[in-house]
Amino acid sequence: MLEKINERAAGTFQDEIGIRIIELDQGWAVGELLVEKRHLSQGNHLHVGMFTALASTTVTVGMIASYPGQPKVVVSMSANYIRAVDEGETVRAEAQARSRGKTSSVWQVDLYNKERKLLAVVTIDFRIL
Repeated sequence: MLEKINERAAGTFQDEIGIRIIELDQGWAVGELLVEKRHLSQGNHLHVGMFTALASTTVTVGMIASYPGQPKVVVSMSANYIRAVDEGETVRAEAQARSRGKTSSVWQVDLYNKERKLLAVVTIDFRIL
């Protein structure tokens, strides 16, 4: 399934910005992003929007694995930024379902650098249609 997920990403936003999904299971997904110059803000650190892009992309893949064939939409997202990230670093997003109900699902995404220092925490709530 992981290979198929990454193949389906060809030409999408995920592919264009360089997010790779590296682990996938029900209630769990891991994505990575190698930070390039194109991902930086004018302050020369990873643009905060890239944290949420990586988190939401990773969670969406986790939702596909957890609710196959079921339509779903994001109803809310909150992000807490802890540490700046520089060009050349890899950001790892570990998404875990905290609640998997019939009509809603809540996920937490912890984003880390290579040294496992916490960079950001993102919470995403889904409605299952």
